[in-house]
Parts: sequence; C-alpha cells; structure tokens
Amino acid sequence: MIRSSLFTMFVVALAAGNLPAAAYDPVISMPGEHKTVTPAVQTIEILTSADKTDGELGIIIIGGKAGEGPGPAITHSKESESWYVLEGSYEFHVGDKTFEGGPGTFVSVDAGQPHGFINKTDGRLLVIFSPGGYEQFFADWDEQNLERGPALGALEGTYGVTRPPRQ
Repeated sequence: MIRSSLFTMFVVALAAGNLPAAAYDPVISMPGEHKTVTPAVQTIEILTSADKTDGELGIIIIGGKAGEGPGPAITHSKESESWYVLEGSYEFHVGDKTFEGGPGTFVSVDAGQPHGFINKTDGRLLVIFSPGGYEQFFADWDEQNLERGPALGALEGTYGVTRPPRQ
C-alpha cells in the first residue's frame, strides 16, 4: 500500500512538473579541449570535474606506461572508483582478487574497498569517481611536481586515500 502511494505521489509530481531541476548544466568537452596534466610519467585528461557536476562526478582518462599505476592496494574513504580499459592490458587488484583485463574490461569498487592496478603494457583507462573531487588530486600532484614517496603519500591523505603499511 505504501509503495502504491509513493508511486502515485511521484506520478502526480511528474505530471505537475514539480520534480527537482537538473543538478548541473550539461558538460561538453571536445577532443583537444580537455585539461591535461602529466604527473610522473602519466598523462591525465580531465574530462569533467566535481566543480562542473555539482560534486557528483569526476571523469578522467589515465594514460600510462607498462609498470605504472597506483599499485595493488589503495583505499578511498570518500568515493567509488570505476575503470574501463580503452587500450592496453592491466593487472587489477580488488580486495583479495587479482586478475588481468584488456580493452572492454570494466571494474567498479565502492569507497572503503582496497583496490589498484598495474599497467602490464602501455595503456589508457577511463576512470570515473563518484562523488567527484579525486580528479583534482592529479592536477595537484602535477602542479606540486611531487615525486613518488612521502610527500605524494601526504597529498593522497588529504584526499582520504590510504595505503597499507609496507611489509
């Protein structure tokens, strides 16, 4: 009965035009117009960011060389992360699972789940963060010209990312 009432209320609101407006304006990013940053040996194209999507999404393309990637285990405290392989081959780590994937492979992990990847070959990944915001980490990394190590780890920490202690 309650479901029926909620559905009826939704239909009435829809018919009356009383549903909330879109949260953000359309985002259009044409080839060659994407903000590009190059921390370390990676090329990051920022397709859209939290400031353009009312905080809902950050979408990037990561291009990297064989052997690159965040490694087998980082954990985001705030956002989910989804990957779609555009080019190349990757070794993915999700919790205690390890597997390889190439073009067309899709992986999604929620906040709080350990995850990571290592490029097996040169490649490109489409990456979606929800909510958005973590895409700015790559711009900050590039702007601060940080090497991998404690300073980069401190920057990751400001974005709510942790890594397991080295063994």
